[in-house]
Amino acid sequence: MRRRPRRVLAAVILAGAVVLAGVTPAAALPSAPAVDGAWHGPSEPVAEPEWFGTADGGFYADPDSGANRWVAANPDNAATPTIRDGLASRPQAKWFGDWNTDVRSDVDAYVSGAAKAGKLPILVAYDIPQRDACGGQSTGGAPDEQAYAAWIGAFAAGIGTRPAVVVLEPDAVAQTVDPGCTAVDRAARMATLNDATSALHDGAPGARAYLDAGNATWISDLDALATALDGAGLRRIRGFALNVAHYQPVVGSEAYGGMLDAALSARLGHPTPYVVDTSRSGGGRPEPGDFCNYGDARLGVPSRENDGGGAELLLWVKDPGESDGVCGASSLPAGQFDWRYAYRLVTGAWPG
Repeated sequence: MRRRPRRVLAAVILAGAVVLAGVTPAAALPSAPAVDGAWHGPSEPVAEPEWFGTADGGFYADPDSGANRWVAANPDNAATPTIRDGLASRPQAKWFGDWNTDVRSDVDAYVSGAAKAGKLPILVAYDIPQRDACGGQSTGGAPDEQAYAAWIGAFAAGIGTRPAVVVLEPDAVAQTVDPGCTAVDRAARMATLNDATSALHDGAPGARAYLDAGNATWISDLDALATALDGAGLRRIRGFALNVAHYQPVVGSEAYGGMLDAALSARLGHPTPYVVDTSRSGGGRPEPGDFCNYGDARLGVPSRENDGGGAELLLWVKDPGESDGVCGASSLPAGQFDWRYAYRLVTGAWPG
Protein backbone atom coordinates (compact mmCIF):
# COMPACT_ATOMS: atom_id res chain seq x y z
CA MET A 1 0.00 0.00 0.00
CA ARG A 2 0.44 2.94 -0.45
CA ARG A 3 -1.56 5.93 0.79
CA ARG A 4 -3.42 6.21 4.01
CA PRO A 5 -6.10 8.42 5.51
CA ARG A 6 -6.33 10.43 8.01
CA ARG A 7 -5.51 12.55 11.09
CA VAL A 8 -3.63 11.81 14.33
CA LEU A 9 -2.06 9.19 16.55
CA ALA A 10 -3.58 9.09 20.02
CA ALA A 11 -0.89 7.37 22.08
CA VAL A 12 2.49 5.65 21.97
CA ILE A 13 3.25 1.93 21.83
CA LEU A 14 6.74 0.48 21.95
CA ALA A 15 7.61 -2.07 19.32
CA GLY A 16 7.61 -5.65 20.59
CA ALA A 17 10.48 -8.02 19.96
CA VAL A 18 10.26 -11.70 19.09
CA VAL A 19 12.73 -14.52 18.72
CA LEU A 20 12.03 -16.53 15.58
CA ALA A 21 11.25 -20.16 16.22
CA GLY A 22 10.65 -23.25 14.15
CA VAL A 23 7.18 -24.30 13.09
CA THR A 24 5.39 -27.48 12.11
CA PRO A 25 6.74 -29.01 8.88
CA ALA A 26 4.51 -28.60 5.86
CA ALA A 27 3.67 -32.30 5.72
CA ALA A 28 2.18 -32.16 9.20
CA LEU A 29 0.04 -29.07 8.79
CA PRO A 30 -3.57 -29.61 9.79
CA SER A 31 -6.43 -28.66 7.53
CA ALA A 32 -7.83 -25.21 8.28
CA PRO A 33 -11.47 -25.06 9.38
CA ALA A 34 -13.87 -24.02 6.67
CA VAL A 35 -15.05 -20.43 7.03
CA ASP A 36 -18.79 -20.50 6.44
CA GLY A 37 -19.60 -16.91 7.33
CA ALA A 38 -20.84 -17.80 10.80
CA TRP A 39 -19.19 -16.58 13.96
CA HIS A 40 -17.01 -19.28 15.53
CA GLY A 41 -16.96 -18.02 19.10
CA PRO A 42 -16.66 -19.55 22.58
CA SER A 43 -19.87 -21.53 22.13
CA GLU A 44 -18.57 -23.04 18.88
CA PRO A 45 -14.82 -23.62 19.29
CA VAL A 46 -12.68 -24.18 16.22
CA ALA A 47 -9.21 -25.66 16.49
CA GLU A 48 -6.49 -23.28 15.40
CA PRO A 49 -3.73 -24.44 13.05
CA GLU A 50 -0.77 -25.87 14.97
CA TRP A 51 1.54 -23.05 13.94
CA PHE A 52 -0.49 -20.43 15.84
CA GLY A 53 1.19 -19.48 19.09
CA THR A 54 4.77 -20.02 17.92
CA ALA A 55 7.14 -17.13 18.49
CA ASP A 56 6.65 -15.68 15.01
CA GLY A 57 3.04 -16.80 14.78
CA GLY A 58 4.06 -19.25 12.10
CA PHE A 59 3.38 -16.60 9.45
CA TYR A 60 5.21 -16.57 6.13
CA ALA A 61 7.99 -14.08 5.43
CA ASP A 62 7.94 -13.36 1.69
CA PRO A 63 11.42 -14.13 0.28
CA ASP A 64 10.62 -11.89 -2.70
CA SER A 65 9.47 -8.83 -0.73
CA GLY A 66 10.81 -5.42 -1.67
CA ALA A 67 12.94 -5.48 1.46
CA ASN A 68 14.45 -8.87 0.63
CA ARG A 69 15.14 -7.86 -2.97
CA TRP A 70 16.91 -4.74 -1.74
CA VAL A 71 18.96 -6.73 0.78
CA ALA A 72 20.03 -9.18 -1.93
CA ALA A 73 21.00 -6.36 -4.29
CA ASN A 74 22.93 -4.37 -1.67
CA PRO A 75 25.09 -6.80 0.33
CA ASP A 76 27.76 -4.18 1.03
CA ASN A 77 25.51 -1.38 2.26
CA ALA A 78 26.14 -0.64 5.94
CA ALA A 79 22.37 -0.64 6.52
CA THR A 80 21.82 -4.12 5.06
CA PRO A 81 22.21 -6.23 8.26
CA THR A 82 19.84 -3.92 10.13
CA ILE A 83 17.17 -4.03 7.42
CA ARG A 84 17.61 -7.77 6.86
CA ASP A 85 17.37 -8.81 10.50
CA GLY A 86 14.97 -6.15 11.77
CA LEU A 87 12.51 -6.05 8.88
CA ALA A 88 13.03 -8.26 5.82
CA SER A 89 13.19 -11.57 7.68
CA ARG A 90 9.93 -10.99 9.53
CA PRO A 91 6.48 -12.09 8.32
CA GLN A 92 4.38 -9.53 6.50
CA ALA A 93 1.55 -9.48 3.98
CA LYS A 94 1.85 -9.88 0.24
CA TRP A 95 -0.24 -7.40 -1.77
CA PHE A 96 -2.00 -8.34 -5.00
CA GLY A 97 -3.54 -5.88 -7.46
CA ASP A 98 -3.56 -4.74 -11.07
CA TRP A 99 0.21 -5.21 -11.30
CA ASN A 100 -0.37 -8.99 -11.28
CA THR A 101 -0.93 -10.06 -14.87
CA ASP A 102 -2.12 -13.54 -13.82
CA VAL A 103 -3.41 -13.14 -10.29
CA ARG A 104 -4.59 -16.73 -9.91
CA SER A 105 -1.16 -18.08 -10.81
CA ASP A 106 0.63 -15.52 -8.64
CA VAL A 107 -1.55 -16.19 -5.60
CA ASP A 108 -1.24 -19.94 -6.10
CA ALA A 109 2.56 -19.66 -6.26
CA TYR A 110 2.69 -17.56 -3.11
CA VAL A 111 0.37 -19.80 -1.09
CA SER A 112 2.26 -22.85 -2.34
CA GLY A 113 5.54 -21.30 -1.22
CA ALA A 114 4.11 -20.71 2.23
CA ALA A 115 2.80 -24.27 2.44
CA LYS A 116 6.19 -25.66 1.41
CA ALA A 117 7.78 -23.60 4.18
CA GLY A 118 5.20 -24.85 6.66
CA LYS A 119 3.88 -21.35 7.36
CA LEU A 120 0.70 -19.37 7.02
CA PRO A 121 0.51 -16.71 4.27
CA ILE A 122 -0.98 -13.24 4.76
CA LEU A 123 -2.42 -11.75 1.56
CA VAL A 124 -4.02 -8.42 0.69
CA ALA A 125 -6.52 -8.03 -2.17
CA TYR A 126 -6.17 -4.46 -3.49
CA ASP A 127 -7.78 -4.06 -6.91
CA ILE A 128 -11.11 -2.34 -6.22
CA PRO A 129 -12.26 0.03 -9.00
CA GLN A 130 -11.51 3.67 -8.13
CA ARG A 131 -8.79 2.45 -5.77
CA ASP A 132 -7.54 5.20 -3.44
CA ALA A 133 -10.15 7.51 -4.96
CA CYS A 134 -9.81 10.04 -2.16
CA GLY A 135 -6.04 9.92 -1.69
CA GLY A 136 -4.64 9.61 -5.17
CA GLN A 137 -1.24 8.08 -4.36
CA SER A 138 -2.29 4.53 -5.29
CA THR A 139 -4.78 5.09 -8.07
CA GLY A 140 -5.75 2.21 -10.32
CA GLY A 141 -7.61 -1.00 -9.77
CA ALA A 142 -9.97 -2.92 -11.98
CA PRO A 143 -11.70 -0.84 -14.65
CA ASP A 144 -15.25 -1.86 -13.70
CA GLU A 145 -17.33 -4.24 -11.58
CA GLN A 146 -17.28 -7.03 -14.15
CA ALA A 147 -13.49 -6.96 -14.40
CA TYR A 148 -13.21 -6.87 -10.63
CA ALA A 149 -15.55 -9.84 -10.18
CA ALA A 150 -13.33 -11.86 -12.51
CA TRP A 151 -10.17 -10.67 -10.73
CA ILE A 152 -11.33 -11.42 -7.19
CA GLY A 153 -12.69 -14.79 -8.31
CA ALA A 154 -9.26 -15.64 -9.69
CA PHE A 155 -7.61 -14.37 -6.48
CA ALA A 156 -9.81 -16.68 -4.38
CA ALA A 157 -9.23 -19.60 -6.73
CA GLY A 158 -5.48 -19.14 -6.30
CA ILE A 159 -5.91 -19.81 -2.58
CA GLY A 160 -8.41 -22.62 -3.06
CA THR A 161 -9.04 -24.73 0.02
CA ARG A 162 -5.68 -23.98 1.63
CA PRO A 163 -5.31 -21.93 4.84
CA ALA A 164 -4.50 -18.25 4.54
CA VAL A 165 -5.21 -14.88 6.15
CA VAL A 166 -6.66 -12.30 3.75
CA VAL A 167 -7.14 -8.56 4.28
CA LEU A 168 -9.71 -7.35 1.81
CA GLU A 169 -9.55 -3.99 -0.01
CA PRO A 170 -7.92 -1.42 2.29
CA ASP A 171 -9.81 1.91 2.48
CA ALA A 172 -12.70 0.68 0.34
CA VAL A 173 -15.48 0.58 2.95
CA ALA A 174 -14.43 3.66 4.91
CA GLN A 175 -14.34 5.71 1.71
CA THR A 176 -18.05 5.02 1.24
CA VAL A 177 -18.78 6.47 4.70
CA ASP A 178 -16.40 9.45 4.70
CA PRO A 179 -18.56 12.48 3.77
CA GLY A 180 -15.51 14.21 2.33
CA CYS A 181 -14.79 11.39 -0.10
CA THR A 182 -16.94 12.50 -3.00
CA ALA A 183 -14.79 10.85 -5.68
CA VAL A 184 -15.99 7.31 -5.00
CA ASP A 185 -19.10 5.84 -6.62
CA ARG A 186 -20.64 4.40 -3.46
CA ALA A 187 -23.24 2.15 -5.07
CA ALA A 188 -20.71 0.58 -7.42
CA ARG A 189 -18.23 0.20 -4.58
CA MET A 190 -20.71 -1.74 -2.44
CA ALA A 191 -21.53 -4.03 -5.36
CA THR A 192 -17.87 -4.86 -5.92
CA LEU A 193 -17.29 -5.45 -2.20
CA ASN A 194 -20.15 -7.95 -2.24
CA ASP A 195 -18.42 -9.63 -5.17
CA ALA A 196 -15.27 -9.80 -3.03
CA THR A 197 -16.85 -11.24 0.10
CA SER A 198 -18.81 -13.75 -1.96
CA ALA A 199 -15.70 -14.84 -3.86
CA LEU A 200 -13.71 -15.41 -0.66
CA HIS A 201 -16.61 -17.23 1.00
CA ASP A 202 -17.20 -19.53 -1.96
CA GLY A 203 -13.76 -19.86 -3.54
CA ALA A 204 -11.38 -19.87 -0.57
CA PRO A 205 -13.19 -21.69 2.26
CA GLY A 206 -9.95 -22.29 4.18
CA ALA A 207 -9.09 -18.60 4.35
CA ARG A 208 -9.85 -16.21 7.16
CA ALA A 209 -10.83 -13.00 5.39
CA TYR A 210 -11.10 -9.59 7.05
CA LEU A 211 -12.77 -6.63 5.35
CA ASP A 212 -10.84 -3.40 5.92
CA ALA A 213 -12.61 -0.87 8.16
CA GLY A 214 -10.16 2.05 8.16
CA ASN A 215 -8.41 3.23 11.30
CA ALA A 216 -9.28 4.61 14.71
CA THR A 217 -8.97 8.26 13.67
CA TRP A 218 -10.98 8.15 10.47
CA ILE A 219 -14.71 7.33 10.77
CA SER A 220 -16.36 8.55 13.97
CA ASP A 221 -19.88 7.44 13.02
CA LEU A 222 -19.57 3.79 14.00
CA ASP A 223 -23.19 2.98 13.25
CA ALA A 224 -22.70 4.18 9.68
CA LEU A 225 -19.48 2.19 9.38
CA ALA A 226 -21.15 -0.94 10.78
CA THR A 227 -23.99 -0.51 8.30
CA ALA A 228 -21.53 -0.22 5.42
CA LEU A 229 -19.54 -3.28 6.53
CA ASP A 230 -22.73 -5.31 6.80
CA GLY A 231 -23.88 -4.03 3.41
CA ALA A 232 -20.56 -5.08 1.88
CA GLY A 233 -21.07 -8.70 2.94
CA LEU A 234 -19.22 -8.90 6.25
CA ARG A 235 -21.46 -11.78 7.33
CA ARG A 236 -19.89 -14.00 4.67
CA ILE A 237 -16.33 -13.73 6.01
CA ARG A 238 -14.40 -13.85 9.27
CA GLY A 239 -14.31 -10.19 10.35
CA PHE A 240 -12.76 -6.76 9.82
CA ALA A 241 -9.29 -5.20 9.76
CA LEU A 242 -8.06 -1.95 11.32
CA ASN A 243 -5.08 0.39 10.98
CA VAL A 244 -3.83 -0.89 7.63
CA ALA A 245 -0.79 1.24 6.72
CA HIS A 246 -1.59 3.64 9.57
CA TYR A 247 0.21 4.40 12.84
CA GLN A 248 -2.29 3.90 15.65
CA PRO A 249 -1.01 2.03 18.72
CA VAL A 250 -2.59 -1.32 19.43
CA VAL A 251 -4.37 0.04 22.50
CA GLY A 252 -6.08 2.75 20.44
CA SER A 253 -7.02 0.36 17.65
CA GLU A 254 -8.45 -2.15 20.10
CA ALA A 255 -10.49 0.51 21.88
CA TYR A 256 -11.94 1.54 18.52
CA GLY A 257 -12.34 -2.08 17.45
CA GLY A 258 -14.35 -2.81 20.58
CA MET A 259 -16.72 0.05 19.88
CA LEU A 260 -17.11 -0.96 16.24
CA ASP A 261 -17.72 -4.55 17.31
CA ALA A 262 -20.48 -3.33 19.64
CA ALA A 263 -22.10 -1.43 16.77
CA LEU A 264 -21.86 -4.52 14.59
CA SER A 265 -23.21 -6.78 17.33
CA ALA A 266 -26.35 -4.64 17.49
CA ARG A 267 -26.93 -5.52 13.83
CA LEU A 268 -25.58 -9.06 13.61
CA GLY A 269 -26.39 -10.45 17.03
CA HIS A 270 -22.89 -11.78 17.72
CA PRO A 271 -19.30 -10.52 18.16
CA THR A 272 -17.09 -10.03 15.11
CA PRO A 273 -13.37 -10.90 15.15
CA TYR A 274 -10.86 -8.36 13.87
CA VAL A 275 -7.16 -7.93 13.16
CA VAL A 276 -4.87 -4.92 13.59
CA ASP A 277 -1.99 -3.82 11.36
CA THR A 278 1.02 -3.19 13.64
CA SER A 279 3.63 -2.67 10.93
CA ARG A 280 4.15 1.02 11.79
CA SER A 281 2.44 1.31 15.18
CA GLY A 282 5.55 1.73 17.31
CA GLY A 283 6.36 5.42 16.96
CA GLY A 284 5.39 8.75 18.41
CA ARG A 285 2.37 10.92 17.84
CA PRO A 286 2.15 12.54 14.39
CA GLU A 287 0.74 15.96 13.77
CA PRO A 288 -2.61 16.10 11.95
CA GLY A 289 -2.13 15.15 8.33
CA ASP A 290 1.08 13.15 8.89
CA PHE A 291 -0.44 9.94 7.55
CA CYS A 292 1.79 9.54 4.49
CA ASN A 293 5.29 8.16 5.17
CA TYR A 294 5.25 9.60 8.67
CA GLY A 295 8.91 10.20 9.51
CA ASP A 296 8.74 9.34 13.21
CA ALA A 297 6.96 6.02 12.70
CA ARG A 298 8.59 2.86 14.04
CA LEU A 299 8.02 -0.83 13.54
CA GLY A 300 5.32 -2.28 15.78
CA VAL A 301 4.71 -5.72 17.26
CA PRO A 302 5.60 -8.33 14.61
CA SER A 303 2.90 -10.60 13.18
CA ARG A 304 1.51 -12.98 15.77
CA GLU A 305 -1.62 -14.29 17.40
CA ASN A 306 -2.84 -11.81 20.00
CA ASP A 307 -3.28 -13.53 23.34
CA GLY A 308 -4.28 -10.60 25.50
CA GLY A 309 -6.58 -8.15 23.75
CA GLY A 310 -9.54 -7.58 21.52
CA ALA A 311 -7.84 -8.21 18.19
CA GLU A 312 -7.37 -11.87 17.38
CA LEU A 313 -4.29 -11.26 15.21
CA LEU A 314 -1.63 -8.54 15.13
CA LEU A 315 -0.18 -8.42 11.62
CA TRP A 316 2.32 -6.52 9.52
CA VAL A 317 -0.16 -5.80 6.74
CA LYS A 318 1.59 -2.77 5.30
CA ASP A 319 5.01 -3.73 3.93
CA PRO A 320 7.32 -1.69 6.21
CA GLY A 321 9.69 0.41 4.17
CA GLU A 322 7.53 0.52 1.06
CA SER A 323 6.58 4.11 0.27
CA ASP A 324 3.02 5.42 0.59
CA GLY A 325 3.76 7.80 -2.28
CA VAL A 326 5.78 10.94 -2.93
CA CYS A 327 5.00 12.50 0.41
CA GLY A 328 6.27 12.80 3.95
CA ALA A 329 9.59 11.10 4.59
CA SER A 330 9.86 9.41 1.18
CA SER A 331 10.36 10.76 -2.32
CA LEU A 332 9.58 7.43 -4.01
CA PRO A 333 6.28 6.47 -5.68
CA ALA A 334 3.78 4.31 -3.84
CA GLY A 335 4.83 0.69 -3.45
CA GLN A 336 8.57 1.19 -4.01
CA PHE A 337 10.92 0.08 -1.23
CA ASP A 338 12.71 3.03 0.37
CA TRP A 339 15.72 1.67 2.24
CA ARG A 340 16.39 4.90 4.08
CA TYR A 341 12.86 5.03 5.45
CA ALA A 342 13.05 1.32 6.27
CA TYR A 343 16.23 1.87 8.26
CA ARG A 344 14.54 4.64 10.22
CA LEU A 345 11.54 2.40 10.94
CA VAL A 346 13.90 -0.16 12.46
CA THR A 347 16.32 2.10 14.34
CA GLY A 348 14.64 5.47 14.84
CA ALA A 349 17.54 7.21 13.05
CA TRP A 350 18.30 8.07 9.45
CA PRO A 351 21.24 6.18 7.93
CA GLY A 352 24.53 8.02 7.99
